[in-house]
Amino acid sequence: MNKQLFFFFLFLFSAFASVAQTRNADTTQPVNIIYSDNLYWRKLDAGIELQILSGKVQLRQGNTLFFCDSCVINNAANTFEAFGKVHINEDTTDVYSDYLR
Repeated sequence: MNKQLFFFFLFLFSAFASVAQTRNADTTQPVNIIYSDNLYWRKLDAGIELQILSGKVQLRQGNTLFFCDSCVINNAANTFEAFGKVHINEDTTDVYSDYLR
């Protein structure tokens, strides 16, 4: 009886573990600019264009909101850097920092 119960719980646990692993977050969603006091474009020598935002910057990526004092977005590398009073909000989670990459 104990052996059967053990295998039942092992099967049940493995079923839940496989379902939990199938949910993948899409981290390649674009970053949308909601608001910025200033927006500048800077073209580098390598042909890379940077978006430089400053003053009460608000960004959105999926369900996540980003707030900061200034930000540099590099679409070619799919990265952005946020500076000064960084606030990340996703649903009921709030994270605060001085810098974000």
